[in-house]
Amino acid sequence: MPELWVTKSEQEVRAGNGLVGLAFARRGNTIVLQSLTRGRRGVELLAEPRQTDHLWELEFRTPSGEEVRVSSADARAATLDARTGDVAQITLRWSGVPVGGSHIDVEAAVRINRGDPVSHWSLKVVNADEALGLWRITFPIISGVQARPRIKLAFPMGWGLLFDDALHAGEVQGTYPSMVPAMQFMACWRTGGGLYLGAHDPAATHKQFVCTPDPDNGRLRLAIINYPAGMGRAARQYELPYDAAVGAFAGDWYEAARIHRRWAIADAPWMSHGEVRTRESTPQWLKEVDIWCLGSGGPADVVEPVKRFAAYFGVPTAVHWYNWHQIPFDDHYPEYFPIKAGFAEGVAGLQAAGVRVMPYINGRLWDPRTDSWASEHAEAACAKDEHLKRYEETYGSGVPLVVMCPYTEKWQEKVSGLVDRLVNECGVDGVYVDQISAAGAKLCFDPNHGHDVGGGGFWAAGYRRLLQKARQKLPRGRMLTTEENADPWIDLLDAFLLVNTPPSRGEVIPLYPAVYSGRTISFGFQYLVGGDLDRGLPFRAKMARAFAWGAQLGWVGPEILQEKYAREAEYLRNLARCRRRAHDFLAFGEMLAPPVVRGVSLIAIEGKGAFGPDYRLQLPAVISSAWRADNGDLGIVLTNMTDEQQTASLHLSAKRLGLSPRQRYRLTRITPDRDQVIGEASGARLIRDETLGPRSAIVLRISPAKG
Repeated sequence: MPELWVTKSEQEVRAGNGLVGLAFARRGNTIVLQSLTRGRRGVELLAEPRQTDHLWELEFRTPSGEEVRVSSADARAATLDARTGDVAQITLRWSGVPVGGSHIDVEAAVRINRGDPVSHWSLKVVNADEALGLWRITFPIISGVQARPRIKLAFPMGWGLLFDDALHAGEVQGTYPSMVPAMQFMACWRTGGGLYLGAHDPAATHKQFVCTPDPDNGRLRLAIINYPAGMGRAARQYELPYDAAVGAFAGDWYEAARIHRRWAIADAPWMSHGEVRTRESTPQWLKEVDIWCLGSGGPADVVEPVKRFAAYFGVPTAVHWYNWHQIPFDDHYPEYFPIKAGFAEGVAGLQAAGVRVMPYINGRLWDPRTDSWASEHAEAACAKDEHLKRYEETYGSGVPLVVMCPYTEKWQEKVSGLVDRLVNECGVDGVYVDQISAAGAKLCFDPNHGHDVGGGGFWAAGYRRLLQKARQKLPRGRMLTTEENADPWIDLLDAFLLVNTPPSRGEVIPLYPAVYSGRTISFGFQYLVGGDLDRGLPFRAKMARAFAWGAQLGWVGPEILQEKYAREAEYLRNLARCRRRAHDFLAFGEMLAPPVVRGVSLIAIEGKGAFGPDYRLQLPAVISSAWRADNGDLGIVLTNMTDEQQTASLHLSAKRLGLSPRQRYRLTRITPDRDQVIGEASGARLIRDETLGPRSAIVLRISPAKG
């Protein structure tokens, strides 16, 4: 393992460990990030710094409410130091930063451990005037990421988005926790190396990730904006409650995801439940589901069509049931009861046919026009902005709905009570609690809610309490899910519906399963919109990637059984039946780096966006992925979405997939109907062609040959 090293002078300090290297330089009265390098050869990832580059920016509020903003460039003096021992540590200090009629001092510590590709950054702010209230902290700021030649950006929006030319993609940003971003990191890379910026924050505090391009100067600015607990409250000292992580890597988005996976499994509290396969709180039936039907309306609209759906596909099936209540959708929440006549009987009928039932409720919104809003004094429990005004949102119904504060006992009891009635009175198998992971956290300034005002970790903690109360209502074998995939509730939600990743913003990539495969369950892929089934290819492209990326399939209505959609139904059935035979990879395995597949054509796919513009994309005719099962076997997943036969030429890297060059491997082809041993190959050079028929799927199992 490469040794730690440190060099220092009055004007510059450097430290590294052979995987990542950093240099900070004093420029006048401030300090800039001089260099960030990858590997032993020191591949430089940054452009030449500018005097105006900031490492941090702070916003304060005075007692009169005045906003005061300062940055590291405003210091009257700065010093830097470095030392080495068990770790290499760089200490940066800025003193005498003027804020109104007073000043502050700021200290950042950067720690580098042996064998770690990321450095760990902390920040402390000391106020000379205790009347100052800190409002927002932007730290760290990596101002000069070299974006020429073309630089790519991976951002964890839903499944994950890849921006092929980040310099000209516009600003990319989002609020955590939410689906934008769903995880606390982003990464950019070009030839020679990549840069990882993450928040290794087990409390999942309120923050934003921002990538701002500067096309004129060929640079990117990466930053994390932090919203502290007690925003604006006078305090003598503030410390960032987690370490930011700035690192370097070789490769692409997959290697960046591996960095975050290592942190999450080791330190994130939502990973304490372990692997999906052994997670006792998640019912076994949910682990075995291969396809979801989308049902809406009363029992006459849902029960028999869903039974026919399940019989056709012939794999473990669940239904996501909307509009089971008498109130209109997105209206009169949360007054879901009384239910539509025959709902409980319909649930029992579906279960008798082997179909699991999961109805919809919303876990975030209350309609202020309802009788319950007034009678239950809901105003006291809604989230409120700095002026103590409630947040209102409007969706397809056009009805203004109020965002509730998840930290309040009133909202926790309201949602957990709905779960209780559905599972124990209506007999459902689980409840879908909408928006928890999808919608962004809100700042809340109501001093009567029991949390510190502003930001901090109360939003994640509040929903954790809410979900814990709801889970206490669940009989054995029942479960909870939500919309989208923000990660701080993975241990309390059994599955996540992923459908909102936009098809037109960037290239959709499996960033989320690269981090959390084998540790959580996802279902769906993207919204199926008008024309997807009629056009065919937009539907197949969504189902192909859902299959290859490990999701439970479908989230499609019984209309797919209409004769005019026979090819799409046949394709989805092939995927579902093949998935059924490959659970050790696609349900419980760990996603590996994408395999190299050559020889297949690119196809153009045009479709309509659910909430955005129409889109056009190119995908290979054969979608692929690679997985490792618990027993060490490898699975190469291949699906041909086209109506023509395709021959895929596999070039499998022993190094990237963990194959031993000295080992011979048995090859087994898994199809929707059977497993067939097809030969052996050497791990040193595994190249072979696989021919796939129209609308087909296979999984190639690679396992050590006996003897």
